[in-house]
Amino acid sequence: MKRIAILFWFINMSPILGSGQETPIAYLPQIYCDPGDGSVLVPLMVEHVEGCNAGQFSLVYSDQIISYIDTVRTLDIGSNFFLDFNRDNPGTLFVVFASPGPLTEGVGALLEIEMLLQSDLDIGEITPLTLVDFSMGNADNVDFVTEYSGQLAVAKRGDSNQDGRITVADLARISDGIAEAASPLSHIERWASDINRDEILTMEDIELIAAIILHPSPVIRKIFRD
Repeated sequence: MKRIAILFWFINMSPILGSGQETPIAYLPQIYCDPGDGSVLVPLMVEHVEGCNAGQFSLVYSDQIISYIDTVRTLDIGSNFFLDFNRDNPGTLFVVFASPGPLTEGVGALLEIEMLLQSDLDIGEITPLTLVDFSMGNADNVDFVTEYSGQLAVAKRGDSNQDGRITVADLARISDGIAEAASPLSHIERWASDINRDEILTMEDIELIAAIILHPSPVIRKIFRD
């Protein structure tokens, strides 16, 4: 908590002056997870933050779905930041960060939040991931960041058409995605179809879903989940 207090002082001592630059933007993506995943990684993306060297924000979420914030780490353009966070209040994460020098890049992934999931999740459960009071700046200016909150939804990997079952209909749906058919896959359908998690849809995904249909045992499902 002492480190958080020091960073909080540093950020709030910066005078709030008009900079003439575009307002910084921060956003969280739409994230999907399988009930058995155990944890998820949520990247925090930013734009128009060049010249900033400090910031803070809160993240509000449902502790009925997310059991614990495991860690927060810097990524890409935020790699030189020192950060600290407070996760003592279930359902709320508070993060502060600062660097001796300003950011030279203004667009990219600033940091990543690792969230542990509750063990008894059901398909269809959703929690908003809400950014609150996000500010970034430097010794000359502090701006409140335009926030775009995200969402975490529980879905079943392999259930391409999202009907709650893994069947031959899912093979047909993923085939549509690979063939770029007239009815393109939605974001969640594409996530569910990417069963090998390589972020592209190929024949290997079809083969893995077929294996689950032919061998619907918990052991097989766990192999493909891991």
